Amino acid sequence: MKKEIPQDITFKSYIILIISIVFLISGYLIMSFGDRTVSIILLMIAYIVLIPISLFIKAKKKSKHE
Repeated sequence: MKKEIPQDITFKSYIILIISIVFLISGYLIMSFGDRTVSIILLMIAYIVLIPISLFIKAKKKSKHE
């Protein structure tokens, strides 16, 4: 008998993860051109804010009565 694993990854968390990847890529590209302050801000937003938010977002559970 197979056990079903509940999937907590939602479409919203994928979108936030893609946005954080865009922030990471742009941060490293800006860093390679020499502007460190903007790149550090973008990387900190991606690593400290966006990636944890995308991992901790849960899907809304529907009640049985709806």
